[in-house]
This record gives sequence, structure tokens and C-alpha cells, in this order.
Amino acid sequence: MQCNGWTNYETYVIHTWIANDESMCEEVTRIVSAAQDKDAATEAITQWVIDNNPLANTNTLYMDLLDGSLSVVNYAELAAAFWEDKPDDDDADDNDAPEPQYPPDGDADQYEE
Repeated sequence: MQCNGWTNYETYVIHTWIANDESMCEEVTRIVSAAQDKDAATEAITQWVIDNNPLANTNTLYMDLLDGSLSVVNYAELAAAFWEDKPDDDDADDNDAPEPQYPPDGDADQYEE
């Protein structure tokens, strides 16, 4: 069942957490930027989620439930979402910010001693 435009609730939740947590978002952005294509990004994100599972190597009801949820995540959809935000190599050199003005906007008198 779809959830907020995502394949399912589990995919939506992972995306929401990654997108709203600065350190997670930076890590996933780094992972996607290093990937050669969307398939590689999908594999890398999947592995990242598995590697960061705090319940891994436990034999509990909660691990079984978490495994079930993680098994239905659409990792390709996650990778595609972050792939869309991936900076192009050409964009890395572009600096669209205007040059700073010194003194700002002609107010030179405030900088005189």
C-alpha cells in the first residue's frame, strides 16, 4: 500500500528519517555521489541500512519485526530519490553566488578610521 507517494510505509519512513537527519543525509549523499549508477547507489544504500542496524546479531521479536520491515523497503526508489539530488560534476565547479562587495553597497564611510 502506497504512503505519501512512496511504494510503502517502510520506504517512506526510511526516506523521511534520512532526509531530516543531517548526518544521515550527508552520509547517503556521499554514498550516492560515489556510485557509478543508480543500481550501484541502490546496493550501497541497502548495505548502509543493513550495516547500521543496531539490532543486528540479536535474536529477538523486535529483530524479526525489523527484518520484515526492512525486507519490503524499496531501496531502488530511495536511491532514485537521492540520485535526483546528486550534484553533477559540472555543477561542482559552478559558483553562482555573487562576489561579495567590500564595502557593501557603497557605504564606505563606516569603514574609515
